[in-house]
Amino acid sequence: MRTTIAKRTMTALCGVLLTKAALVKDPAGRFFCGVGQCMNMTNGAVVCSNQPNGRTALNYIGQAICAGTCVPGKQAVCVKPK
Repeated sequence: MRTTIAKRTMTALCGVLLTKAALVKDPAGRFFCGVGQCMNMTNGAVVCSNQPNGRTALNYIGQAICAGTCVPGKQAVCVKPK
């Protein structure tokens, strides 16, 4: 059930055009979205892949690696539900 609620929330916040996009909440409780998958870094920053459906991961020394390029998550990409 939690997965279904999370998917609905992501779709509502990321909008129709970005239904495959990611939604991440930072440690301060703010939401960030991206075109591809996003993740929280240990320093509190949110990074996302700039590719649709692109993946993100950490390498063996804790640096973000992304399909395409890693870009900061943006609150402006998120769309509030009506």
